[in-house]
Amino acid sequence: MNNKTVKTVKIGQVRKPDYEVKHTETEVLKDLIYLIQEETDPRLRYYSLETFADQIDTTLLIFCPRLRVIIDSLCSTFQTPTPFYIAGVFSALSCAIGKNITIKDGRGVTEKAALYMCVISDSGTGKTPSLSWCIDPIKQIESENYKAYQRKKQEAEANDEILKDTHKTHYLTDSTTEALTKQLQESHTVLYFRDELIGWLKDMNKYRQGGGSDDLLFMQIWNSNDTIRVERQSKSIFIENPYLNVLGGTQPRRLEEFLKKAATDSGFFQRILFIYPTAKMQDRLNAKEDKEAKADYFETITKIFNNCKDETHVFELSDESNEYVTTFVNKFIRTQQRFFKSDDLHAETLSKLETYILRFALIHHLTDSDAENFTQYVTHKSVVKAVATVLYFYSHAVKVLQHSKQFEKYENESDRVIHTILSKKLQAGDIFTTKNALELCGRYVSKVTLIKHLKNSQLYDKVSRGTYEMI
Repeated sequence: MNNKTVKTVKIGQVRKPDYEVKHTETEVLKDLIYLIQEETDPRLRYYSLETFADQIDTTLLIFCPRLRVIIDSLCSTFQTPTPFYIAGVFSALSCAIGKNITIKDGRGVTEKAALYMCVISDSGTGKTPSLSWCIDPIKQIESENYKAYQRKKQEAEANDEILKDTHKTHYLTDSTTEALTKQLQESHTVLYFRDELIGWLKDMNKYRQGGGSDDLLFMQIWNSNDTIRVERQSKSIFIENPYLNVLGGTQPRRLEEFLKKAATDSGFFQRILFIYPTAKMQDRLNAKEDKEAKADYFETITKIFNNCKDETHVFELSDESNEYVTTFVNKFIRTQQRFFKSDDLHAETLSKLETYILRFALIHHLTDSDAENFTQYVTHKSVVKAVATVLYFYSHAVKVLQHSKQFEKYENESDRVIHTILSKKLQAGDIFTTKNALELCGRYVSKVTLIKHLKNSQLYDKVSRGTYEMI
């Protein structure tokens, strides 16, 4: 893939170039961001965001050329959607950086690169194998560290010595909250991977006794600059400068469970970066693994991990970058927040995405540049990519937020199932009868249940007796 020049992409309706010009990747991203942030019509902004996300999936401009080639290879081999690998690669990069490398803007606000990530897709679409492949380098680092610790332990026992070192875990797939906080205190980075993130939510209070709230604890950990001190009846928790990455998936039908746990009220839900692509089960290809791409990827993640684990450094934004971020926040994020001021969940999600700008700028800088050279400023290109990355995740967040709005319309699970069936056959404005709906639902729904469902005025307008209009 050519990293030097790409074609300008026309989205939105703010301005239309009279001719096609070739730009560098940074200029193309800046142009795309400009078109979105200057669009004043919210409906066109949604269109622009969708088109923008599709463009990122196609060109992968938010990644360096090396990672673009690797992700392209994976998508071709496994026939899985690009967004799966975008989420997985970002999680691996974030874990490799760890808590010792931070970034500070002109206001003095400091952030680390920690991410909470959830991929939403149906079973059988390949999300778990894709995510697992992306974090394989972290698993390998964990395996090597554990074996090295066991060798030290055996040597100490053979010499009748007490080993003072403890094993510093970097990768977990299951843990009680208390055990996880212990590892966060001892390790400079931890990746918590769950195939089904609903299990993480359910486990938060599974083993704990003595009051307190685990989702609030994980919110504090997400802030990551805090020193956390929690007193509980069972055990006190103290974590200085924690660094946790969370990665996992869920199915669309289980997304409601994120909303049922009152996580939206606490602010926990808003901190999660969602990926919600259109994904279908694909036939398997008779393809061979690209071993060169895999080796290159492992080398990239491992190099960043080794260069950052013993280093302490604070990157800064240049004056140009500070001004660029400020303009984007005021023209896009604040505008969106004012437009959605009556929708607290949407407005708060935008607020957390603003925080992620610095985090992604740090990830992009250490990925694009030589991690061995810790300069004072991150490159402006990294900041532009960070803004583009935040817009990309916002486009997916909008789909999740729309899903949550749809969920609010349902009084029960039957409402959701029946409306899903009818929505596949009917469009907004279509007129239908009770008999039509019963035929579409088939044997799955009784007439009594259907008639009760059709009384939901948020989903249907009653035209006359037994006749309805799809909203």
